[in-house]
Order: sequence, then structure tokens, then C-alpha cells
Amino acid sequence: MLAEIRAITDARPTYGYRRVTALLNRTRCNYGEPPLNHKRVFRLMRQASLLLQPHTGRRAIRTHEGTVIAAASNQR
Repeated sequence: MLAEIRAITDARPTYGYRRVTALLNRTRCNYGEPPLNHKRVFRLMRQASLLLQPHTGRRAIRTHEGTVIAAASNQR
């Protein structure tokens, strides 16, 4: 099972455990084998250090580079 996971992650290094699970289950379904649980795939990938870096969702803070020109407050 880990060999199948490693083959997918070697071919597609940007795929996380969810996509890897989907690909594994698609091929297992074609051969008549039962599907794998995503938690098991996550655990195996974590133990083998195959997981991607977690996405934090934070953007870099952009510094203001220009000058603000307004005659008074609350005006454009």
C-alpha cells in the first residue's frame, strides 16, 4: 500500500493525501478491491514524510508605497 502511495507522490509531488486517496480508490475500484479510508492514507503519508506543507492562507502584508491625497477626512 505504501509503495502505491509513493508511486503516486513521485509522479505527482504536488498532490496531497486527499487527491492521492482519490487516485488510489479509483484504481482499486477498477481491480475490484475495497476502497481505502482517507485517514489511513493520511497516517501512512505522515509516517513516510510524504505530506505537503500545510497551507496557512495568509498573504504577505503589502506596504503602502504612495501618498494619500485628500483635502479632508471622509473625502476622496
